[in-house]
Amino acid sequence: MSDSAKRVIERIIDELVNKGQFAKFDELISDRVVSHDPAEPGPIVGRDAYRAAMQTTRAALANLQVFIDDFVVDDNKVAYRWTATARHVGELHGIAASGKDVEFSGIDIVHVEDGRLVEEWMNWDTLGLLRQLGAVEATA
Repeated sequence: MSDSAKRVIERIIDELVNKGQFAKFDELISDRVVSHDPAEPGPIVGRDAYRAAMQTTRAALANLQVFIDDFVVDDNKVAYRWTATARHVGELHGIAASGKDVEFSGIDIVHVEDGRLVEEWMNWDTLGLLRQLGAVEATA
């Protein structure tokens, strides 16, 4: 299962996140998906909510590209470290478009069942992104 779980994540990053090929969304994301993102007020629950969140992010961050830097795979769980680049062109978490190029990183731990993402725990550099957007001042 571990190779197939890793492949599911590679496809989600490549096809959905980087290329925005949402026709493949249902093939890769479970209808009972739950995403835990520290930047959100609570879990994102269900395929429709997950799709909406991903589309909102892609609309706010033009040319979004996520690069997988490292993988750890254990059966149907995958942990991966990633780096993302984009241009901030639309409202993101209440922050108006800045036109700035940004780079941020994070680590996700995901659970895959039957070839689909079922649960995701994200931990990413939200503060670093906010600083790049000018929403938070850098400390001394």
